[in-house]
Amino acid sequence: MKSRLTDEDPKRKQPLTGTNVTNYQRNDIDKLLTTYWSECSTKMVQLFKTVDGVYGYHCFENQVFTKDCLVFDRSIHYVEDCAENWLIGLIK
Repeated sequence: MKSRLTDEDPKRKQPLTGTNVTNYQRNDIDKLLTTYWSECSTKMVQLFKTVDGVYGYHCFENQVFTKDCLVFDRSIHYVEDCAENWLIGLIK
């Protein structure tokens, strides 16, 4: 059975832990949780949870999507910290 977190190739396996960057057009998002803006309002992140229970966040710069990050085997608090680090520039 193909996992929802894999790309088109069913033999490709996703890491069990860590962060995975994917595209914005996801079909496995269960719900959007919250949105955060940078102090200068040029960056925005939207936190979400997938149907598989994996948390992640969408990254936008100047209202243009830049990347989508999934964070495996971590709590929502850890993912919030990752998103904040991206907003302030610690994560590229």
